Amino acid sequence: GVETIFPQAQITASSPQEWGDRFGKMSLIHSRINLVADAESREIIESGGLKNILTGDAVNVDRKNKDPITLIPLAGHILSMNQLPRTRDKSDGFFRRWALITFNRTFDGTTADRSLNSGKTWAVERQGIAAWAVRGMLRLTANGGHYTLPSTHHEEMHDWRRTNDPVLEFLEDHCGGVISLKDPQGAWVSFEVLYKHFNSMGRREGRKADWTKATFGEGLQRHAVPYKRSNGSKYFVRPEGLPRQPHTVPGGFHR
Repeated sequence: GVETIFPQAQITASSPQEWGDRFGKMSLIHSRINLVADAESREIIESGGLKNILTGDAVNVDRKNKDPITLIPLAGHILSMNQLPRTRDKSDGFFRRWALITFNRTFDGTTADRSLNSGKTWAVERQGIAAWAVRGMLRLTANGGHYTLPSTHHEEMHDWRRTNDPVLEFLEDHCGGVISLKDPQGAWVSFEVLYKHFNSMGRREGRKADWTKATFGEGLQRHAVPYKRSNGSKYFVRPEGLPRQPHTVPGGFHR
C-alpha cells in the first residue's frame, strides 16, 4: 500500500536489531520509508543509535570500503511483528518514540481480499493513498507534531514496559505483600527489606540471577518511589502497587 507512493530506491526493509551492527545503518542513507514485515523480536541494542534514527537526529554511519559519514535520517518506519522485542533501555526516551497499533482481525481464505496482491489494484489506489498521507501530515502539523494514538496504544505500551522492567512489574504486582512485613518506621520500609523482597519474588518467578542493589535502586528512582533518610539509611514509602497514572502519596510527596 504505502510503498506505492515512494520510488523503489527509497524503500528499505531494515530492522532496528540490525542498526547495532557495524554496517547495519548503511541502507538507511537514501531511505525515505522503512517497511519491515515480520520484524524480529530479539533484543534491541540501543548502541545502534536507535533513538537518533527514529527522531531524525544525526547518527554516524560506517560504510564498507568508504569513510564513515554523519547521517540525518529522513525515513519513516513501519514495523509489523507478532511479538514486541526485548530491550535493556527502560527510559521514557526509548518508549515514547514508538506508536503501537494492534491488528486483531485474522484474514483467512473466505475473508481475504486477494485482489490486493495485484499491482493493478495499487496503481489505481496510489493517488488516494498519497492524498490520505498528505491529510495525515496536515493533521500531524496542526497537532504540534503529536500523533493521534489509538486507546490500545497505551495498554500495549504499558504491557511492553512491564515485560522489560522487573522493578515496575514488582511494584505493581507484589508490593501489596510488603505491607505484611514488620518495620519500625511504620508507613516506611527500608531499602534492604524492599531489595530482599524483590529478589525473593524474582527467584520464585524464575529469574536466573539476583539484581544488584545499584540496579534495583535505579529502578526505584526511575519510578519515583518517594523516600527519606534516617540514620544513614533510605526508607521508601511502603508501596501498595503503583497506579498507571501520576498520583499523590502520603506526606505530601509526589511522583
